[in-house]
Amino acid sequence: MLLRDESSFRLIVWTVLDLFRSRVAIETEILTLRQQINVLRRTAPKRQTFSAVDRLIFVCLYRLRPGVRDALAIVKPETVVKWHRAGFRLYWRWKSNARGGRPTVPLEIRKLIREMSIANPLRANSSDPRRTPQARHGCRTNQRGQVHGQATRSAVPGDDFGRDNIKGLKDGLGDAVGNLVAEVTYETSAPTIDSELVKLKFSGANIFVNFVSAKFAAQAIKKAAEIGWKPVHILHGNSQSISTVLKPAGLENAKDIITASYSKDPADAAWKDDPGLKRFSDFIDKHMPGEDKNNFYVVYGYNAAQALVEVLRQCKDDLITRANIMRRAEAFSQIHLDMLLPDVTLNTSPDDHYPIEQMQLQKFDGQNWVRFGPAIEGTPGKK
Repeated sequence: MLLRDESSFRLIVWTVLDLFRSRVAIETEILTLRQQINVLRRTAPKRQTFSAVDRLIFVCLYRLRPGVRDALAIVKPETVVKWHRAGFRLYWRWKSNARGGRPTVPLEIRKLIREMSIANPLRANSSDPRRTPQARHGCRTNQRGQVHGQATRSAVPGDDFGRDNIKGLKDGLGDAVGNLVAEVTYETSAPTIDSELVKLKFSGANIFVNFVSAKFAAQAIKKAAEIGWKPVHILHGNSQSISTVLKPAGLENAKDIITASYSKDPADAAWKDDPGLKRFSDFIDKHMPGEDKNNFYVVYGYNAAQALVEVLRQCKDDLITRANIMRRAEAFSQIHLDMLLPDVTLNTSPDDHYPIEQMQLQKFDGQNWVRFGPAIEGTPGKK
């Protein structure tokens, strides 16, 4: 092991000295080394052993210039790639270790959460109409006169997420579902959805209901502007981020897009003086330094954690048992969280485990989302 490390050290030293040598000298040495490798390949055992330092050098060279794989002789290119991936996993495992900052969750709480998740099978499913509130909220607007009599088309991913949303759209349209003249799906593994956008443009409709994910939403907004297509654009709330969707697509291209949302966007200047956003920002700075505050999932996680804290707070001195926690979680009434929009609150009951059933319509003005109208219920039978 010591000899190998010394050889590696000499390799590094000679690499530095090569900076001061002539090109002829370097090329001659390369030819000599190649001939020695050819001899070793004929005479040495087929399976070579490599120290950790050897592997690190190969990985660094591969990382510096991936084309170095073509020059490998005593080790297979796929072996170096495997070493690189193993090192990458070790790095992120090390980086994920607790080193202060984010508070640790007590073992008792972790066990309780696990027991609750196993014991509570109640969850949303595609047959429950409340699974698709985003689509239904958009249709509430339609039923107020903005869509009736106009041809509508939609773009959705070809998975359960897309199928659930298109079902919600059709349920919300009700008798006006005949105005849905085109429905285009795409594979989430596709590089772009440009062809789908062109197809929708020539469908003859003038309202675009966009249920695609963030990456494709940015592509759709940009492509629509490039081909001169300016429909009434209704965007799914999961793709409304200003920093990750609208800016890459071009803020001017996103102007007048309509969406429905229940949470605040930290990148929206409209909330720069909001007390709730300040508490959220202070929490992230203290416990998750360096985390992207504009990440939708960070905001969602903060809201979920704050809701759990509210449940535990309501338990007070009572025993923290599953039954008690479920009883409190099923009794939310007008609970507001820091990162929820002002008119959106948590409400639950023993037969209704969907805490958020309100959304706020918003229109993008080229810089920020501008809310309009009251919060709308996304549950059938509610206005």
